Amino acid sequence: MMKIFGIILSISFFLANDAYTIIKNMQDKDLFKSVKTTFSMRTMNQKGKIKKLDFTSWSKNENNEQKQIIWFTAPFSFKGISFLKIQKNDATSMTMWHPKYKKIRKIPLRDKGNSFMNSELTYEDLYIRNIDQFNYILIKEGDINQEDCYIIESTPNKNLDSNYSKHRTWISKEKLIPIRETSYNLNGILYKEKSFYYNKENKVDSIKIENLEKGRYTVLSIKTIDSKEDIKNNVFTERNLKRIPE
Repeated sequence: MMKIFGIILSISFFLANDAYTIIKNMQDKDLFKSVKTTFSMRTMNQKGKIKKLDFTSWSKNENNEQKQIIWFTAPFSFKGISFLKIQKNDATSMTMWHPKYKKIRKIPLRDKGNSFMNSELTYEDLYIRNIDQFNYILIKEGDINQEDCYIIESTPNKNLDSNYSKHRTWISKEKLIPIRETSYNLNGILYKEKSFYYNKENKVDSIKIENLEKGRYTVLSIKTIDSKEDIKNNVFTERNLKRIPE
């Protein structure tokens, strides 16, 4: 009995480490140091009404620190609203500027489960996941959208404060890119699904985020992307929240 138990433990350990390697290789693939992106975001509510937002995002990954600044550019009623996120190791700070109120406000960590700009994204969804803060297991393999995939379950470590109890990610074996991800609330109930769409170069083109509980969705589409220019660190400051780039 102890010998069989030992074999089971060995298999579980191998699968967990194999899953970690897959996740790490996927995250490291095509990771840009600096990138400037323009997005279109549209959200459909339960009544079928669609709200559209356009924004520009500049981000930088360097020395275990991820920085991102977002400026909303359309529609006119949202133009000038901006957002700054600084994420380093286990600490994340988020700040927003609203020209109507002429005030910069901090977004407390307790609000990270709140909706981002009334979309199906939450502030936590904007985080870049620290892969060492999760436990992984390769639960099975399967096909989706004619892609042969690994299916990996990610569970937050006990010391990580998250609004999710786990995620399941379908990863293309051939291309090492995510195809679909389902997320579960703290009661272990499935309530969110992300679907990833790619262009001919296998670069992400759009992401659809569905709230399965409320029957709503958000589609985040990339309009332009530029990863050639190095963004200076002094861009990611609160004073630049008020300055929409040309």
